[in-house]
Amino acid sequence: MPTPVRLVEPGECTKDAGAACYQKGRSLLESRKPEWAQASMEYIDRACAAGTDQACDLADLAFKGPVRISGRAVRTTSEVRQQHRSGTVAVRCVLNTEGTLRDCVVLQSVPGMDPEVLDAIGTRRYQPATWGGNPVEVPFDVQIEVK
Repeated sequence: MPTPVRLVEPGECTKDAGAACYQKGRSLLESRKPEWAQASMEYIDRACAAGTDQACDLADLAFKGPVRISGRAVRTTSEVRQQHRSGTVAVRCVLNTEGTLRDCVVLQSVPGMDPEVLDAIGTRRYQPATWGGNPVEVPFDVQIEVK
């Protein structure tokens, strides 16, 4: 599936340009072409961030979040249990259009748990996020409580 030549440039939708970005994003969404869904979402998100209320309203209607459908649970390691460690492992990934996580980075660690968390979330599968009914890539944060 071809992708747009260029997505939204940094700074393209700031301040007064929010309305123009809203129009671009809406036009791409209304084309109903799956290959333009990602760019449409980016234009609308940036227009919303620039204060264009119409863009925020459209984002609420057009975006459907991902839903986890499978994957194994995180198992507390024996090291963590023996040392009575607790806390939160926070991981930031990209959820791709196939419903899998990629490019995961640990943002907050619990010593002895990071490899287990990364391994477990690597088995997860999701119904992907959609924009106007088309799958899109989105940043995706996972937080695992360790007790």
